[in-house]
Amino acid sequence: MAAPSDPLNRLVVDTAEVNRELLASLLEDKVVIDPGKGTFSFRFGVRERLGNQGVVIAALLAQKALILMGASVAEPMMPRELEATTGIKGGTLRPILKKLADARVISRGQRGYMVPDFALEDVANYLED
Repeated sequence: MAAPSDPLNRLVVDTAEVNRELLASLLEDKVVIDPGKGTFSFRFGVRERLGNQGVVIAALLAQKALILMGASVAEPMMPRELEATTGIKGGTLRPILKKLADARVISRGQRGYMVPDFALEDVANYLED
């Protein structure tokens, strides 16, 4: 551990807290979250303003927020779950997921898609109204 006067201390951050703040700022005007039920929904007009890519990103971020709030849901979301929560049909959704994964904005695992912590700042561009 560095001494209190160590200049490197200026570089120390609590990444969990930074991620929570960033996540809240990205989502606060886009979704409402019910951690007790493990659900989220989009605010009125958000889907139209964000477009399909933005809606997918917002859904994946909302799922991440649910996890951080203690909801018992899995963070990676399968395409069927994304289709149900976003209203985007599978034929449109899957190419979006592939494009976002190829751009390394989201990651794909065996259990579905998610926004990795390292990409939180990168997704802000997809959420601009």
